[in-house]
Amino acid sequence: MPAELPPYTVVIPVFNGERYVRRAVASAAAQTVPAAEILVVDDGSTDASADLAASHPGVRVLTHATNRGLSAARNTGIAAAATGLVALLDSDDAWDADKMARQLPVFAARPDVAVVFCDFRAVNVAGEKVGWQGGTRDRVAKLGLTFEPAADALVLVGSTTEALIRETSFLHPSSVVARHAAFAAAGPFDVSYRYAEDLEMWIRLSAVGRTAYVDRNLVTIEVRPDSLGHQTAKMAKYLTDLYATLPARFPDATPETKRAVAAFLKRECAGLAWHHREQGDRPLARDYYRRSLAAGWSLRTFLAYLRSYA
Repeated sequence: MPAELPPYTVVIPVFNGERYVRRAVASAAAQTVPAAEILVVDDGSTDASADLAASHPGVRVLTHATNRGLSAARNTGIAAAATGLVALLDSDDAWDADKMARQLPVFAARPDVAVVFCDFRAVNVAGEKVGWQGGTRDRVAKLGLTFEPAADALVLVGSTTEALIRETSFLHPSSVVARHAAFAAAGPFDVSYRYAEDLEMWIRLSAVGRTAYVDRNLVTIEVRPDSLGHQTAKMAKYLTDLYATLPARFPDATPETKRAVAAFLKRECAGLAWHHREQGDRPLARDYYRRSLAAGWSLRTFLAYLRSYA
């Protein structure tokens, strides 16, 4: 590893991922700037995930006896990391070979940077491209952020915290590299979140130090029918729980951010109310209707709330 670039640890959580974990590990091992260590956290898998990961030279497998969830698995890996930088990689994703070579220099150049992320492309299980995240620079600029060039990255200037909230995040976990000290200062991933745990962490990390962005698609994520992000109702539930905490956590947020939080809660709670009504759970539907109305009045939602008693 070039002396000027800091060493890093790769943390790969896996649960029953024998079909794809070797691809993730191989992409981490193939970096043009090699990792100091690659840690795979087997989160109680009942398949061959741990054995397949361990078969790759240089990989250390940490094991949970039972499935404890993605947040707990990431926390185990981060706690065990022996380097000053930690790079997250989900077991069904893969990195381009030059990903870390493009992200590491900004840490060397800017001690105030806590997190560096990049864009990604999305593929289906057949490997066909189905989408990508690009144009992040323009999107965050519209949220009021500006940029300072640093190495091969752009350091975000302004309230990254409020931009994350208003955009409902623009960081994918497999794109993120962060200082170990920043994770320690922010605290561990919240294990009470089975979904949206990443956004909750990015919000806390953004308060610890600066965030930087490499304007390239350097990660391939696989989108499957059982992917966490595809489980819409469950994701919405945890996101609304998170957004409900934000007014108290950020009482001095700008009016634009406060309006964005209220609009999110109004929309998503109404959607969850409809979902639970269709599932036959009217008491829970009424609760979400009330939460939607508390966030913002809507005659349509109010009438749907009244009909839920019929």
